[in-house]
Amino acid sequence: MILYVIMKYIFASFKKSIQTKKLNMNEALKLMLTGMSTVFFILIMVVVLGNVIIRITNRFEVAPLSAAIQSGSKQSELESSKLAAIVSAVQITTKGKGRVTSVEKMSD
Repeated sequence: MILYVIMKYIFASFKKSIQTKKLNMNEALKLMLTGMSTVFFILIMVVVLGNVIIRITNRFEVAPLSAAIQSGSKQSELESSKLAAIVSAVQITTKGKGRVTSVEKMSD
């Protein structure tokens, strides 16, 4: 009889412990999903706003490359083959959307 009472007490406390863990696990899952969805939403907003800023910036027309080359004496020092290579690399990298406005030699 005493063994039955002890086993019943142990089983009741074990059952209560499992119910508490389920409650804690549900709260933990809700908190995790809320945090992950918030981070995902913020990252989506960063990407969208970044693309909007890029598109707005690209709408403004910049000075043509020939005017930039003729305007400065530092750029005239640059060889035409090097300038062509730089312009070509920018065109390939940006798929025709980027423009070279000026090329300056950095000081050592």
